[in-house]
Amino acid sequence: MVKGQIGGTIYGRYVPLIYTLFIFILIGNLIGMIPYNFAIATSIVFIISISLSL
Repeated sequence: MVKGQIGGTIYGRYVPLIYTLFIFILIGNLIGMIPYNFAIATSIVFIISISLSL
């Protein structure tokens, strides 16, 4: 999927970054499904920090 979107031979540099972000956000949202826990992706601070770090 990444190779089709980025193309060329440079896609290999971005695969670990994309997968790491995906897993991090997925686990953060799954933890939020446990009763009385906070979903990290609902915080504006989390969203801004992820967007600025990229």
